[in-house]
Amino acid sequence: MPAAASHTVDDAVRPGRRPGGAGGPLMGSRNGLPVPVPHDGGHLLLGFFESEDDPVSEFDHKARPAYRWPIDAMAELAGAAGFVEVGRMLREPCEGERFRRGHLLMRLGDVTTG
Repeated sequence: MPAAASHTVDDAVRPGRRPGGAGGPLMGSRNGLPVPVPHDGGHLLLGFFESEDDPVSEFDHKARPAYRWPIDAMAELAGAAGFVEVGRMLREPCEGERFRRGHLLMRLGDVTTG
């Protein structure tokens, strides 16, 4: 993943196209492959390592480098992709965990419709 200053919302959470007409699943892309994303009014639950108000930062994870994000910045990026925040939760690390967890419940489109 590029340096923290150039992070963007993955195409998988951007509104895309509906293959096969309006009734098909909304599709985005990730690594050049189609992936489903919610229809207007659909929900997305984001779970991530939270940075406790520090900037986005990389850390060593078991499988590959991972990133800690400020919860407000993650909500802002999802908002820029067309999602509206419905709720958020922060969870302190449990025994054996290094970092706080952030969770955002997002809804695609205007929460007053649908």
